[in-house]
Amino acid sequence: MAQTTFSIRMDSDVKKNLDDFCSQVGMNTTTAFNLFARAVLREKRLPFDITTDITPTHRIPNTEFQAAIDECDAILRGELPPPPTLSTAQFIESMKEWVDDEI
Repeated sequence: MAQTTFSIRMDSDVKKNLDDFCSQVGMNTTTAFNLFARAVLREKRLPFDITTDITPTHRIPNTEFQAAIDECDAILRGELPPPPTLSTAQFIESMKEWVDDEI
């Protein structure tokens, strides 16, 4: 199959972050764009939703994440004890770290 060059413009920070991500998952950006193009052609749609909804969908918690938030709220209200190996302060700190990782 003949190859061709495809050139696009993007914010330099976006490119760097994309390059870094691709490297972390064992591919380069060219491979990522080829995967994207093939997915579009195979599915005959963009492989993600485009919407005018202003709620960022990546900020809506999934079921497991929402359950963890609800459990944290119950611990903070004193309705549940913190995990036995952690103080309340340690638990809160560990949950902050987990939330930062999830978002």
